[in-house]
Amino acid sequence: MQLRTRFLLAIGAGALACMPMQAQMAGHSPAAQAANDPTRNGMVQTDQNMDATFLKNTAEANMGEVAAAKMAQTKSQNDDVKNFAQHMIDDHTAMEKDVESAAAGLKVTLPTVPSKSDQKEAQKLAAMDGAAFDKAYMDAQVKGHKKVLAEMKHESSTTQNAQLRDLATKGSQKVAEHLKMAEDIQAKLGK
Repeated sequence: MQLRTRFLLAIGAGALACMPMQAQMAGHSPAAQAANDPTRNGMVQTDQNMDATFLKNTAEANMGEVAAAKMAQTKSQNDDVKNFAQHMIDDHTAMEKDVESAAAGLKVTLPTVPSKSDQKEAQKLAAMDGAAFDKAYMDAQVKGHKKVLAEMKHESSTTQNAQLRDLATKGSQKVAEHLKMAEDIQAKLGK
Protein backbone atom coordinates (compact mmCIF):
# COMPACT_ATOMS: atom_id res chain seq x y z
CA MET A 1 0.00 0.00 0.00
CA GLN A 2 2.80 2.45 0.82
CA LEU A 3 4.54 1.67 -2.44
CA ARG A 4 1.30 2.26 -4.36
CA THR A 5 0.69 5.57 -2.53
CA ARG A 6 4.24 6.77 -3.32
CA PHE A 7 3.77 5.76 -6.94
CA LEU A 8 0.48 7.67 -7.24
CA LEU A 9 1.97 10.73 -5.53
CA ALA A 10 4.93 10.66 -7.94
CA ILE A 11 2.62 10.43 -10.95
CA GLY A 12 0.45 13.26 -9.61
CA ALA A 13 3.47 15.48 -8.96
CA GLY A 14 4.80 14.80 -12.44
CA ALA A 15 1.47 15.63 -14.04
CA LEU A 16 1.20 18.84 -12.05
CA ALA A 17 4.70 19.88 -13.09
CA CYS A 18 3.76 19.41 -16.74
CA MET A 19 0.67 21.59 -16.51
CA PRO A 20 1.03 25.12 -17.89
CA MET A 21 1.29 27.91 -15.34
CA GLN A 22 -2.09 29.33 -16.35
CA ALA A 23 -3.83 26.02 -15.66
CA GLN A 24 -2.11 25.73 -12.30
CA MET A 25 -3.28 29.24 -11.44
CA ALA A 26 -6.95 28.50 -12.22
CA GLY A 27 -9.02 29.46 -9.21
CA HIS A 28 -6.40 31.90 -7.95
CA SER A 29 -7.04 35.59 -7.74
CA PRO A 30 -6.70 37.70 -10.91
CA ALA A 31 -3.72 39.45 -9.31
CA ALA A 32 -1.94 36.12 -8.75
CA GLN A 33 -2.70 35.06 -12.32
CA ALA A 34 -1.44 38.39 -13.69
CA ALA A 35 1.78 38.11 -11.69
CA ASN A 36 2.51 34.82 -13.42
CA ASP A 37 1.43 35.98 -16.90
CA PRO A 38 4.55 35.74 -19.13
CA THR A 39 3.39 38.67 -21.28
CA ARG A 40 3.31 40.91 -18.20
CA ASN A 41 6.52 39.89 -16.49
CA GLY A 42 8.84 40.42 -19.46
CA MET A 43 9.27 36.77 -20.43
CA VAL A 44 7.39 37.19 -23.72
CA GLN A 45 7.05 40.30 -25.85
CA THR A 46 3.54 41.12 -27.00
CA ASP A 47 2.83 42.13 -30.60
CA GLN A 48 2.52 45.75 -29.47
CA ASN A 49 5.92 45.60 -27.72
CA MET A 50 7.53 44.07 -30.81
CA ASP A 51 5.97 46.77 -32.99
CA ALA A 52 7.25 49.49 -30.65
CA THR A 53 10.74 47.94 -30.69
CA PHE A 54 10.65 47.83 -34.48
CA LEU A 55 9.67 51.50 -34.67
CA LYS A 56 12.40 52.53 -32.22
CA ASN A 57 15.07 50.50 -34.03
CA THR A 58 13.97 51.88 -37.40
CA ALA A 59 14.05 55.46 -36.10
CA GLU A 60 17.58 54.93 -34.74
CA ALA A 61 18.68 53.40 -38.04
CA ASN A 62 17.22 56.30 -40.03
CA MET A 63 18.99 58.85 -37.85
CA GLY A 64 22.25 56.92 -38.06
CA GLU A 65 21.99 56.68 -41.86
CA VAL A 66 21.35 60.39 -42.29
CA ALA A 67 24.19 61.38 -39.93
CA ALA A 68 26.69 59.04 -41.62
CA ALA A 69 25.58 60.20 -45.08
CA LYS A 70 26.08 63.85 -44.15
CA MET A 71 29.56 62.97 -42.98
CA ALA A 72 30.21 61.11 -46.26
CA GLN A 73 29.17 64.15 -48.25
CA THR A 74 31.85 66.24 -46.57
CA LYS A 75 34.63 63.65 -46.19
CA SER A 76 34.41 61.61 -49.39
CA GLN A 77 36.14 62.55 -52.63
CA ASN A 78 34.35 59.75 -54.53
CA ASP A 79 31.33 60.79 -56.64
CA ASP A 80 29.66 57.35 -56.27
CA VAL A 81 29.94 57.54 -52.49
CA LYS A 82 28.64 61.13 -52.43
CA ASN A 83 25.68 60.26 -54.69
CA PHE A 84 24.89 57.25 -52.52
CA ALA A 85 25.06 59.44 -49.42
CA GLN A 86 22.55 61.86 -50.95
CA HIS A 87 20.17 58.94 -51.59
CA MET A 88 20.54 57.94 -47.93
CA ILE A 89 19.70 61.46 -46.75
CA ASP A 90 16.66 61.74 -49.02
CA ASP A 91 15.26 58.25 -48.52
CA HIS A 92 15.89 57.85 -44.80
CA THR A 93 14.52 61.32 -44.05
CA ALA A 94 11.32 60.34 -45.90
CA MET A 95 11.21 56.97 -44.11
CA GLU A 96 11.58 58.71 -40.77
CA LYS A 97 8.44 60.74 -41.42
CA ASP A 98 6.51 57.50 -41.98
CA VAL A 99 7.99 56.02 -38.79
CA GLU A 100 7.02 59.13 -36.82
CA SER A 101 3.46 58.94 -38.16
CA ALA A 102 3.12 55.27 -37.21
CA ALA A 103 4.66 55.89 -33.79
CA ALA A 104 2.24 58.73 -33.09
CA GLY A 105 -0.69 56.45 -33.93
CA LEU A 106 0.58 53.76 -31.56
CA LYS A 107 1.66 56.27 -28.90
CA VAL A 108 5.29 55.10 -29.10
CA THR A 109 7.98 57.52 -28.01
CA LEU A 110 10.85 57.40 -30.47
CA PRO A 111 14.52 57.89 -29.61
CA THR A 112 16.06 61.24 -30.50
CA VAL A 113 19.60 60.04 -31.25
CA PRO A 114 21.08 57.18 -33.27
CA SER A 115 21.85 53.89 -31.53
CA LYS A 116 25.05 53.52 -29.52
CA SER A 117 26.50 51.26 -32.21
CA ASP A 118 25.76 53.88 -34.90
CA GLN A 119 27.34 56.57 -32.73
CA LYS A 120 30.42 54.40 -32.25
CA GLU A 121 30.61 53.80 -36.01
CA ALA A 122 30.33 57.57 -36.61
CA GLN A 123 33.26 58.21 -34.27
CA LYS A 124 35.32 55.63 -36.14
CA LEU A 125 34.43 57.19 -39.51
CA ALA A 126 35.13 60.73 -38.26
CA ALA A 127 38.76 59.76 -37.70
CA MET A 128 39.19 58.67 -41.35
CA ASP A 129 39.68 60.44 -44.65
CA GLY A 130 39.96 59.67 -48.34
CA ALA A 131 39.85 56.11 -49.64
CA ALA A 132 40.00 54.65 -46.13
CA PHE A 133 36.86 56.60 -45.21
CA ASP A 134 35.04 55.55 -48.39
CA LYS A 135 35.82 51.88 -47.83
CA ALA A 136 34.83 51.93 -44.14
CA TYR A 137 31.65 53.89 -44.88
CA MET A 138 30.52 51.54 -47.65
CA ASP A 139 31.41 48.45 -45.58
CA ALA A 140 29.26 49.82 -42.75
CA GLN A 141 26.44 50.59 -45.21
CA VAL A 142 26.38 47.02 -46.53
CA LYS A 143 26.42 45.57 -43.02
CA GLY A 144 23.81 47.99 -41.68
CA HIS A 145 21.42 47.60 -44.60
CA LYS A 146 21.56 43.79 -44.33
CA LYS A 147 20.57 44.06 -40.67
CA VAL A 148 17.76 46.55 -41.27
CA LEU A 149 16.45 44.56 -44.25
CA ALA A 150 16.15 41.44 -42.10
CA GLU A 151 14.30 43.40 -39.38
CA MET A 152 11.89 44.93 -41.90
CA LYS A 153 11.13 41.60 -43.55
CA HIS A 154 10.50 40.06 -40.14
CA GLU A 155 8.18 42.91 -39.11
CA SER A 156 6.24 42.81 -42.39
CA SER A 157 5.58 39.09 -41.94
CA THR A 158 4.73 39.12 -38.23
CA THR A 159 2.96 42.36 -37.33
CA GLN A 160 -0.81 42.44 -36.99
CA ASN A 161 -0.81 46.22 -37.58
CA ALA A 162 -1.67 47.05 -41.21
CA GLN A 163 0.10 50.43 -41.14
CA LEU A 164 3.32 48.85 -39.83
CA ARG A 165 3.08 45.96 -42.29
CA ASP A 166 2.82 48.50 -45.12
CA LEU A 167 5.67 50.59 -43.70
CA ALA A 168 7.91 47.53 -43.30
CA THR A 169 7.05 46.17 -46.75
CA LYS A 170 7.76 49.46 -48.52
CA GLY A 171 10.78 50.04 -46.32
CA SER A 172 12.25 46.62 -47.10
CA GLN A 173 11.96 47.34 -50.83
CA LYS A 174 13.79 50.66 -50.43
CA VAL A 175 16.42 49.16 -48.12
CA ALA A 176 17.00 46.30 -50.59
CA GLU A 177 17.69 48.94 -53.27
CA HIS A 178 20.12 50.68 -50.91
CA LEU A 179 21.86 47.40 -50.16
CA LYS A 180 22.32 46.65 -53.86
CA MET A 181 23.72 50.15 -54.48
CA ALA A 182 26.04 49.85 -51.47
CA GLU A 183 27.31 46.42 -52.58
CA ASP A 184 27.99 47.73 -56.10
CA ILE A 185 30.00 50.69 -54.77
CA GLN A 186 31.76 48.45 -52.26
CA ALA A 187 32.81 46.17 -55.15
CA LYS A 188 34.12 49.16 -57.13
CA LEU A 189 36.14 50.32 -54.15
CA GLY A 190 37.49 46.81 -53.56
CA LYS A 191 36.57 44.89 -50.45
